[in-house]
Amino acid sequence: MNSAAHNLKTIRLFHVEDEPLDADLLKVHLRGLEIPVSIVEIASDIDFRKAIRAGPPDLVLSDSNVRGFDTENVFHYARNTSPPIPYIMFSGHPDPLLREKALASGAYAFIDKGRPGELIAAIRRLFVTKSELLPPPEHPVLAQCKEFRCLACRTAAGRWVDYIHRRELPEVLSWAEV
Repeated sequence: MNSAAHNLKTIRLFHVEDEPLDADLLKVHLRGLEIPVSIVEIASDIDFRKAIRAGPPDLVLSDSNVRGFDTENVFHYARNTSPPIPYIMFSGHPDPLLREKALASGAYAFIDKGRPGELIAAIRRLFVTKSELLPPPEHPVLAQCKEFRCLACRTAAGRWVDYIHRRELPEVLSWAEV
């Protein structure tokens, strides 16, 4: 996890899902998010009411079909709070009509469960600004530029420099902890 991600607020996520394997897979996928997430699992109307009493989520992630539970209730709750809570439908049923209906009703995204990278990208767009993903100034990291990789850091002014020689670097494409 990037050290800057440790400073991000924990996202409280309502996960509406009735398949334990899918719920476990989501936890694995969210490790790639590099943002702390607190997952409240919801598989019934009772779970939903209990979760709401404990406080509102920052994000609702819902399967399109949960046995014995009307997921529309969760969507209406998310849309009608003030301010509205982002709602992402994460479904294994990529029905184009269902997708159109969800997006037309105000869902932030409709993502197929077979494309977890799209889910991670959508959550990042919602909760992470570019500056929050950068390492703190003077913190050594391995920086990848277009033609080379080196030990680097950001200056207090926000410029990337070679950590040892302090020469300014061309565009840094990515970085990793060392």
